[in-house]
Amino acid sequence: MTTHIEERQRHAVLVVEDNDLVADALHAILERKGLKPAVARGVREAMELIKSHPVDLVITDLMMPQWGSFKPRLGESFSGCGGLELIAEFRRRRPTTKVIAITAGGDRMVERAKLAGAHRVLEKPFAHGTLLQAIAELTPRHAEAVQAPTRLAG
Repeated sequence: MTTHIEERQRHAVLVVEDNDLVADALHAILERKGLKPAVARGVREAMELIKSHPVDLVITDLMMPQWGSFKPRLGESFSGCGGLELIAEFRRRRPTTKVIAITAGGDRMVERAKLAGAHRVLEKPFAHGTLLQAIAELTPRHAEAVQAPTRLAG
């Protein structure tokens, strides 16, 4: 039986990452903090998932295959930057959803993510604590969970 708090947190966070190792690591970090993240392995899967599971926070990689008919702004090509497309879609469809972008693409990708509408951009590699702090700042309802000491099973 799930409690009201557990139900409220279920799929409140969506991780979008096409690299299985990174997706699994992010899922594990968030789950250890008591969150119940959903994981999408790409932009198309993320867009399908949000139709039935509203989320209040998206953590997305930037370098993934594109989806749909995304039209980049400023005449730039975002080929292979499906995460930018996803951010733009979330800002358009669900403007209250907070977005944390993660990238190893350097300053140029950080700037592109900000222009697309990301609320925070973390450059890989980043410390778990940096991610958890960004979550706490962007989604106060998760602040207590992510700031609490991690309890190890045992």
